Amino acid sequence: MTIPEAVAAARKNAPVVYDDKMLGEMLFARIGAIRKDFARLADVERGRDPEFYQLELMPMAGGSSVTVVDPERVRVAQIEDLRNVMMYHKDNPSRE
Repeated sequence: MTIPEAVAAARKNAPVVYDDKMLGEMLFARIGAIRKDFARLADVERGRDPEFYQLELMPMAGGSSVTVVDPERVRVAQIEDLRNVMMYHKDNPSRE
């Protein structure tokens, strides 16, 4: 997801799917914040981008915790995602 796409999804309070490298796809209620982070000088000298974006995703259960992720691994949820009960459980054993 690009930052303009993230802004549009956040404004709509659209549910999103995050594709975790280890756990697979997980459904989140919405994007709560779009962060612009600044790398340490030592990391920039090693080749990291000096500025980068991250998304704060809000859980489906309505709790106050957030999950901070790279926007490239997020997409707007489709109807099929919302119907898939397995998307609602992070501890789904079929993801191992």
